Amino acid sequence: MSKVKLSTELLGRLESSLLTQDAPVVSRLNPGLSDSEIDELSAQIGLHLPDEARLWWKWHDGASPLSDDPYGGNACTVGPQRRIWTLAETITARADELELAKEVEPDDPDYWWNPSWLPFTTAPTAVDCTPDDDGCCAVRNTDPMWDPNDRGPQVAASIGELVELWIYALDNRIWRWDPSIGDRGGWFQDHDLVTPELRRTSQF
Repeated sequence: MSKVKLSTELLGRLESSLLTQDAPVVSRLNPGLSDSEIDELSAQIGLHLPDEARLWWKWHDGASPLSDDPYGGNACTVGPQRRIWTLAETITARADELELAKEVEPDDPDYWWNPSWLPFTTAPTAVDCTPDDDGCCAVRNTDPMWDPNDRGPQVAASIGELVELWIYALDNRIWRWDPSIGDRGGWFQDHDLVTPELRRTSQF
């Protein structure tokens, strides 16, 4: 897939695809943040969020389960193991990763978790907030077992490209929401529909 910058049109398509699946996350999405709220939160960690990251949290500030939600945390996922966080939750998760990095690689903690990375979902995925001329954020796989020789390999050139991939998975029924899975419902991934090309993105 070609590099594409995240847009309100693309986010609208994602929401529509989730609605078609009857995914409960749609009714758990929080209101978006204002620019000043984003600046206040990101200033705490010394990062200026690129355009794509700002748009993501301006669209919706993650999702929160209902009190006594019948689907639990699964109600806030956009795909298998992809719970979307508020910006505040993301910042907390980043702090945890930085602490872990000091333990795992005390001589070079930035190799284990670069300070410019923000965890993006509960899946091992981070957006790279390194300045980019077009305001895009590279998306990185932070699973240390994925490629031991390349920490944080790029899996998408932008958040827009990642969201396109999610939409493709939803629209082609690779990911299907099933309220009967387990005790609280969840996502089914049809492995028969995952091509080698899709598997290389590390999202499947």
